Amino acid sequence: MTWMLGRSRHLVGLARFYQSVLEEELPIRARFMDVRRNFLTQFFAKEPALQRKFQRWIQQMAQGD
Repeated sequence: MTWMLGRSRHLVGLARFYQSVLEEELPIRARFMDVRRNFLTQFFAKEPALQRKFQRWIQQMAQGD
């Protein structure tokens, strides 16, 4: 997740996207959204420190926009 080290308009959009995925704000119209959410949930269950870092990154991107 080296892209978490940078900041750009694209990364702000990416952070918003993942925030919506994790908070289930996006309507699930396509299977890939459900699959992505399940993958992240399972991954972060094994990597709680990385989950906290990812959530902080999302918050930082949202604050700077």
